[in-house]
Amino acid sequence: MAGFREQAYYCFSDSHILKGFDAICKTWFKVIKDYSEICKNEDAIYWYNERASLSSFCAALGRRGITFMEEYSSLKGQGENENKKSALSHGRVDLCFFHNDSWYIAEAKYLKRYFTPNGLQPALLSSPALAKASQDAERSQKGDPGCHALGLTFVTLSFGPNLYDTMNKQLAEFIHELPEVISKLQKTSRGAFLAYCAPKNLRQLKSDSGWYFPMTLLLGKIVRKAKTT
Repeated sequence: MAGFREQAYYCFSDSHILKGFDAICKTWFKVIKDYSEICKNEDAIYWYNERASLSSFCAALGRRGITFMEEYSSLKGQGENENKKSALSHGRVDLCFFHNDSWYIAEAKYLKRYFTPNGLQPALLSSPALAKASQDAERSQKGDPGCHALGLTFVTLSFGPNLYDTMNKQLAEFIHELPEVISKLQKTSRGAFLAYCAPKNLRQLKSDSGWYFPMTLLLGKIVRKAKTT
């Protein structure tokens, strides 16, 4: 698309925890493009749901030789019980992987955002899904405190049929504002990153109802660092 790059990665954190995540996201971009090319650009892995989007990220981990496990049973924190002791119960964790000589656990959420003539509605950072991913990651880390905890939110952007002619312009303006978005994320976490993928070959991808889905984003937040013994 004219006016902006197909893909980009932003991270304003000097935390070693996010070292190498730019390379992981670069491979994630390739997974997204490869899937659509196999489907003759008539399908996108990112416009389905949380499971499909998380699977694309896991495929990127695998391509980079990173060991990972999805949807596994584990103990998770449930807050404080009546005796003021940490209460744990069995549950499922979305993802764990080994990177930078450390284990990471991650909880993921998925949401869609729609463009109107006045811009993105609702605003990107206004969704409870962003906070929920972080809350779930914090709970999961209580059952496995030796892991770094990440909240991951996958966002699909869409345009109605009447906005196709202005889609490039609106996307360019939106991407121009992304550094400000990541700056706000940094203020609420120990570190954050944001990656987007807007492949040229999916410019005209649309649903049966006529909606266009040209772009996906991944927002990641460090929720808690691993506890060392």
